[in-house]
Amino acid sequence: MEKKIDIVLSILKEHSQLLHVLEHRTEVTGAEVTAIKEDINHMKGDITRLKEEQAVIKNDLAMVKDDLGMVKNDQMSLSVRVDKNHDEVIARLDDLDEMMDYVMLNVARHGAKLLAKKKLS
Repeated sequence: MEKKIDIVLSILKEHSQLLHVLEHRTEVTGAEVTAIKEDINHMKGDITRLKEEQAVIKNDLAMVKDDLGMVKNDQMSLSVRVDKNHDEVIARLDDLDEMMDYVMLNVARHGAKLLAKKKLS
C-alpha cells in the first residue's frame, strides 16, 4: 500500500511539475502575444501616419503640377510677347535705318549746295 502511495505521490509530483511548466509556458506565450499585439498596434499607427503623409505628398504634388502648368502657360505667353517685341524692334530698326539714309542723303545734298555756293562766291 505504501508503494502505491509512493507511486501516486511520485505521479502527483510529476504532474505538479508538468503543470508548473505548462503554467510558465502559458505566461511566456501570453507575454509574447501581448508583445505581438503592441507591435501590431505600433505598425497600425505607422501605417496611419504614412497614409496621412502620403495624402499630404499627393496634395503637394498636385499643387506642383498646377504650378508647373501655370509656368508653362506663362512661358508660352512670354515667348509670344518676346517674338512680337522682337519683330517690332526689327521693324523700328528698319525704319531708323531708312530715316538715317534719308538724313544722310539730305546732309550730302546740303553739303553739295554749300560747296557750290562757296565756289560761286
